[in-house]
Amino acid sequence: MSDLPNQGDKALVCQTIREVSAAEAAEGVSRAIPVSTDDWDQSFHNYVEERKSERLFFCEYRAGVRGIFCFADMTGIWGGNSAGLTAKGRMMPSTVEALKKIAQEKGLI
Repeated sequence: MSDLPNQGDKALVCQTIREVSAAEAAEGVSRAIPVSTDDWDQSFHNYVEERKSERLFFCEYRAGVRGIFCFADMTGIWGGNSAGLTAKGRMMPSTVEALKKIAQEKGLI
């Protein structure tokens, strides 16, 4: 997913952005991907496990699209349903940067 192109997306992020524990992040990934059928699916579970000692954040940043991200290494993952499609992927660096700016504005970091 790309950076935040409009004020509607920013407003949604501002309403939903928050820090989450590694356990809460792992639960969210498990709800989205209950069974890992391949390395791609497993990589989302590994993402949280590999960052369990870092501060993790969550938000919904497009209608139906949620993300977990880590400012320590400026990475993130996303998943959700949009326009009738279910999808998941890695956040683009520009998206993580936009989310970091919002977190700073809200005093979360």
